[in-house]
Amino acid sequence: MQQSSRSAALRITRALPLLALLAMSVGGCSSVYVPSFIKVYQPDIAQGNVLEPQQVAKVQVGMSKSEVNQILGTPALQDIFHRNQR
Repeated sequence: MQQSSRSAALRITRALPLLALLAMSVGGCSSVYVPSFIKVYQPDIAQGNVLEPQQVAKVQVGMSKSEVNQILGTPALQDIFHRNQR
C-alpha cells in the first residue's frame, strides 16, 4: 500500500510542471481586458506616397504605367512576383 502511494505521488510530482507549462501557454492565447492607461506607443507614420487631389485628377483612363508614374511618382513598393500586371 505504501509503495503505490509513493508511485502516485511521484507521478503527480512529475506531471505538475508539465501541467503548469500547459496552463501558462493556453493562458497566453486568451484575450484579456487591458486597462486604458496601459497602451503600446504607436507613432503616426505616413507610409507610401502622399497623393494630392490635383495629381489624382490628372490621371485619366487609358494612360500607360509610365504616364501615371510621371504624374503620381513611382510606387513605394513594387510587386516582384507580378511585374507585368496592369
